[in-house]
Amino acid sequence: MSHLSAWLCSATLVFGSSIAHAAALGEKIAEVAVQAKTTTTALSNVKISAKTSSLGASYSVRETVSTLRTLKEYVTADGLTFAISWSGVSAPDFSEIFGKYYSDFKQVRDSRKVRSRKVLELKTSDLVVNSISTGSEMTGIAYVPSLFPAGLVAEDLK
Repeated sequence: MSHLSAWLCSATLVFGSSIAHAAALGEKIAEVAVQAKTTTTALSNVKISAKTSSLGASYSVRETVSTLRTLKEYVTADGLTFAISWSGVSAPDFSEIFGKYYSDFKQVRDSRKVRSRKVLELKTSDLVVNSISTGSEMTGIAYVPSLFPAGLVAEDLK
């Protein structure tokens, strides 16, 4: 069993039916795949693929798919998670995936004068979050621009 498979199995036991993720924004993961591979557990399917931006930056994407949502983690060559995107029937646990950026996110989100359940756009000096809810579907992306690999821009993540 590979390190990734062992990690996924233990994460599935800990997190149950929620999507387990490798690391929160700004945190390093233990292993970064350079070649594409897919691992399947009882509750989710994980695909890791190498990417190159329009300006030549290299990074990996860990895509975890479950019955509730798809979660993509964008990871630098040295294992640092710089962006996370989601889509599915519900939002992920923001406190888990935002890590140390969660308190800033919560403070800005809670202080907004106009509150829409459908659109959430936040931009601070450290964190950018764009989320849209359309009935039964939620999609979004959060990233830390200062952690992007050189030669990568936000538009490359779409």
